[in-house]
Amino acid sequence: MARRQPLTPNGTLLLALAVAQVGCAGSRSAASDVLWTTPDNSDTCQAYPSQVAPPRARFETKQECEHWVAKRLCRPDGCFDGCNWHTCDIEGQSSRTTMKRCVVGTSVMIRFAPGSAELDQPPDWNELHENITRLFRVEERMLYVVGHASTTETASEAERKQLGQRRAQVVQGELVARGFAPQRIHAELYDPPLGQLDHELPRVSFRVVPDYPRRNDLNPKSNEYRDYCDQ
Repeated sequence: MARRQPLTPNGTLLLALAVAQVGCAGSRSAASDVLWTTPDNSDTCQAYPSQVAPPRARFETKQECEHWVAKRLCRPDGCFDGCNWHTCDIEGQSSRTTMKRCVVGTSVMIRFAPGSAELDQPPDWNELHENITRLFRVEERMLYVVGHASTTETASEAERKQLGQRRAQVVQGELVARGFAPQRIHAELYDPPLGQLDHELPRVSFRVVPDYPRRNDLNPKSNEYRDYCDQ
């Protein structure tokens, strides 16, 4: 003989209520399969399947995630600024930074005959061209051609300055003639305190601005290029 299902006072089967309760529990379980956190180098909360959510603080709701983002001290991932790595723990509360000093430039030196703005030892122009082309991958970078002259080369301080400036302008003209944009090549005089000028070599050196490594200085296939700090 079949057993009758118990009824509530209004005649509704208790079984139906039980099924409804199971259904609600199932919905809560499905929701917990989605977790909220931020992608790499981002402050925007996104939903992820729990199995593939990034390995950092994770939350069941977007509101909880956004509250965490507002309170955290750093982004819990790592990025490279061209010289140093910046990392943060998974909770966004503790950061670390390497302390390297990096400068980009070219070590090519161009020698002149003493007392003259004529080249004494012509440089390897192809090597210099390659170096500058690489440096100019950073669009805002400028190259400064620095002319050096010593007090022993000229009869007066004014002549020394003129000689150093002419040397810089000679090399500047050579580089522009070899295809570099004139607005990115500047000539200037190396003019330290007088006591340091007696032993200056008759030469031209180079400096670049900015001289801190940027993303375009890096190998595009490297982890450093991929994880470059956007901010």
